[in-house]
Amino acid sequence: MGGRVSGSRSSTRQRGMALLLVISVISLLTVIIVQFNQSSSQALVTAVQHQERELLEAAVQSGVDIGCALLQADRQGGQTDALVEPWARVGAEPLPILSGETELRLRIVDLAGLLPINNLVATTGGANPERLREALLRLLLSGRFALRDEVQAQEIVDSLVDWLDSDDNELPYGAETAYYQSLQPPYEAGNGPLLMVGQLLLVKGITVELLYGTDEKEPLADYISVNGSGGRININTAPLPVLMALDERLGEEEATLLDEFRRNPEHENLLGDSSWYRAVPGWPGDISFDAQLISTDSRFFRVVAEARYRDLGMTAAAVVQRENARAVEIITFTLD
Repeated sequence: MGGRVSGSRSSTRQRGMALLLVISVISLLTVIIVQFNQSSSQALVTAVQHQERELLEAAVQSGVDIGCALLQADRQGGQTDALVEPWARVGAEPLPILSGETELRLRIVDLAGLLPINNLVATTGGANPERLREALLRLLLSGRFALRDEVQAQEIVDSLVDWLDSDDNELPYGAETAYYQSLQPPYEAGNGPLLMVGQLLLVKGITVELLYGTDEKEPLADYISVNGSGGRININTAPLPVLMALDERLGEEEATLLDEFRRNPEHENLLGDSSWYRAVPGWPGDISFDAQLISTDSRFFRVVAEARYRDLGMTAAAVVQRENARAVEIITFTLD
């Protein structure tokens, strides 16, 4: 009897151990399966996100290509650039693309319609830098920007000139390398042209709020450019604040008259002559723009393509240069 009891207990222990082993194996397999499912799910999510990003990137790149093609086709049709042309009206509606869930919008900005800050110093064949400085000062004092007072505005103009010129002589409100070396961290004045608008934050007097705006104030960056054609401003495409900065006697009423006239397709044939503004009904006869400060054609543009797919978005921005008979060339390209 004792032997049978001992054998029964041993058999029971063996079955118990086998059961524990089975449970352990099942638990291990469960953990492995869960981890595999998590890894597979993460890999699937990553693959989908990568596919969606590729879709958006292809869409915005196509948008930039479309913008370049529009600009090239426009140049083949004439030498005048104006807001009545197809390239300027392209942003009114989303562009049709293959995927119904993807929306693509395109916007083209004529950089020659903005104030060319690199031409605040004399350049060969360029516009009168003194007149450009006066225009910049009027623009700064227009009340649109986060500016403290007139002293800060004059400080910005003088400091910009000092930054751009090649000497170390400070203007009355300006700053040269000696000033910038006193900052932490210290750096030197540029003594040359700016390559991008963001570099303006290095210049004395220019703040982030001024350059990029606030909830209450507009960004100065919307009205200035580091690219230009000899310092001349295209009056066919210039925003109203830039137009008003061209002459101290020009107010919002006169600028609106200009804007309505140049947006009328019936006047397109008149816009090739930079004195077309004299033909605007109601135009004050005593206001005359400096002929060396204005133009009606452009070489540099910013092409902005914005794509959305479901809840995701991507923006591509390219600065392009267009010559008369040559293809449009991309100068800078950023993806966000």
